Amino acid sequence: MFNKFKITKDLTSQKNIITNQEYIQFSESFNKNEFAYLDWLDKKNCKQGFSSISKPLFNENYNLAIIRFEKICGPLCGGGLLALYEITNGKWKQKKILDSWID
Repeated sequence: MFNKFKITKDLTSQKNIITNQEYIQFSESFNKNEFAYLDWLDKKNCKQGFSSISKPLFNENYNLAIIRFEKICGPLCGGGLLALYEITNGKWKQKKILDSWID
């Protein structure tokens, strides 16, 4: 079942998903200085910041997954949540928010 878990527009409404190569470029921007990502975001027209989604952690039956979502909107702005998903009738749906935070 875990191979059927895909990050799609259903899970990330109104968000653009970047490619792995774009993520590598983004990550490398931190090597220059810790705030270089702001220039990268500006160049990509992401003036409201960025969101990240972790790889899912599954239970042994692969019918539950925990995922971490984060939103960074500036050096001192952001938040996130840890959510539990369950597969029902072949579709992953959020079951419960386990934790949330604001920076």
